[in-house]
Amino acid sequence: MLLSQRRFLWTLSVTYLCLALLYNVLTPIGESPDEGGHWDYLRLIMTEHRLPSSRDQFWQGHQAPTYYLAAAATSVVATAVSGCRVGTQPIPGRLNPSFMRSANFNQLLHPATERFTTWGCAEWSFHLIRLLSTAFTLAMILVTVAILRECTPTQAAMVALGGLLAALLPSHLALSAMMNNDALINLLIVGATYFAVTACRTAALKDLAVAAVLASVAVSVKLSGIYLFGLILATVVLCPVLRTRLLQRDRRLAVLAVVAACAILPAIVFLRNLREWGDPAAVGALERNIELLRAAGAMPSGHTMVRYYLVELPWLFGNSFAIAFGAVNFFFGGRFEVAVWGPRVIAAGLLLSLVRRESWRHIRPRPLVLLVIGFLLFFASYFYPGYRYRWLQARYFFNQLPLIALISAVGIMTLWRCLGTLGLRVRDDWLIAAVYVSLVVLNALVLTEGVWRHLYRYIGVG
Repeated sequence: MLLSQRRFLWTLSVTYLCLALLYNVLTPIGESPDEGGHWDYLRLIMTEHRLPSSRDQFWQGHQAPTYYLAAAATSVVATAVSGCRVGTQPIPGRLNPSFMRSANFNQLLHPATERFTTWGCAEWSFHLIRLLSTAFTLAMILVTVAILRECTPTQAAMVALGGLLAALLPSHLALSAMMNNDALINLLIVGATYFAVTACRTAALKDLAVAAVLASVAVSVKLSGIYLFGLILATVVLCPVLRTRLLQRDRRLAVLAVVAACAILPAIVFLRNLREWGDPAAVGALERNIELLRAAGAMPSGHTMVRYYLVELPWLFGNSFAIAFGAVNFFFGGRFEVAVWGPRVIAAGLLLSLVRRESWRHIRPRPLVLLVIGFLLFFASYFYPGYRYRWLQARYFFNQLPLIALISAVGIMTLWRCLGTLGLRVRDDWLIAAVYVSLVVLNALVLTEGVWRHLYRYIGVG
């Protein structure tokens, strides 16, 4: 079994890396959500050796700096290896006048030098930096599998199904191959969640401390990571043995030291935001961005919060969670849009699982409760900003993939086991193979009928 699990992880990792490299190579520079803004931030660090201020008016200038500092460090290493000045070249700046009105779905016009066979230093630089997100995501996938094992240690098939969904979902895979700070915050959130779950099981204060440190670093990547401190508190409340050890008199000084250390990075982020944008959460920068979007006619008007959460968000999960690419969730019009049936099949399986509860019985209650609490805390922090700033994109939910993958695996496994009750011969390895092949084929269709047909082929056109 151990050998089989290792083989599965190797297969999953290699498949993910191969597909991520294809998305990286075929997606033109700056065509991923906010990629241009992330690049401007990095270029400023590389060329002027400072962080953005409110005077720079950068789209992503309000973001916490840790990801960009990591990208700058990677750029220095890549520069030494390649001889190119990585991280200093501008990206294409001419807008595509036919964006969303033709088969060319690029937001920018791209020169012929962006074709893979003609890359120079500028192009290699950008695509090399994208690999950092892929490395972070590969680690996140492996930690997600570890969380799934904590949740259902006796059901290797459910762990495998969840791992496949977390790694090979086209929308997540495509985004993880691009330049963004999402990959790092996702890794830190999933990592902190893993150590919270293990701390609850083992009552190991070391694991709880690691979760707290990861939460602190997460806030220094994206402010949304602050909800992790609530998850750590929930872990202490839910796990009595852990709580008893934590509150012992002889550990108070050590606990206070960890708390103080974990407050340093969030305090730095809050103070920077207060100095530059006038408030600890950088709301001033977000309000400036939303005014720019309104001026450009890019913000829908008249949509209430009720409509946002009862109509638009369910539509997103039902139709665009598996296939969502670009700054907006548009459809390519390819055969891969059959993927919209995936969430419907999973939903049907989950409804059936309310009656046939075999799959749920194999899940440990406390890890599941912690994952649910983590999602609720994340959603609470997302609730108003998500509506206010129209963050209606699948990518904001990818840091909750352990829970989403686990629940999806329950739905799929329930339907599969029901086929066995009808007298059909079913084996779990057949199901895993079918899901793996389906996801690989789905990504191949997205790459050929979507990315190649509507993005890459228009490099050098116009």
